[in-house]
Amino acid sequence: MPDKKLILIAEEDKMQATLLAFRLRRNGYRVEQVSHGEAALNFLKQYIPDMIICGIEMPGLHTFDLLKFARKRYNREVPIVVLTTSSENRLHSKLFEAGATECMTKPVDPSSFLDMVELELGQYKF
Repeated sequence: MPDKKLILIAEEDKMQATLLAFRLRRNGYRVEQVSHGEAALNFLKQYIPDMIICGIEMPGLHTFDLLKFARKRYNREVPIVVLTTSSENRLHSKLFEAGATECMTKPVDPSSFLDMVELELGQYKF
């Protein structure tokens, strides 16, 4: 069981965010859920999450700006996963260059999602 790691979900699709948050909470994680870029930025100014999961089309703040802020503040210590409807390699490459540690294409498979979270947080059981 995870040691109550804090995960920020900043996702514009509230249904997707709610499902992911439910899955994470059920597996022992603490989750802060926001749907607007400014709310994500305000949270990141006050707290240090163990992981950030964000959508690519958040209103109020471009995802690339959020990546830039998080990387400047936390360097590479906090994994950042970007959820996108595009499986385009060029977009994923740009996201990785901007600081994303992982990209997942929506709709997100719940089991794969949880495996990825545990792997990124070093809690995956082989």
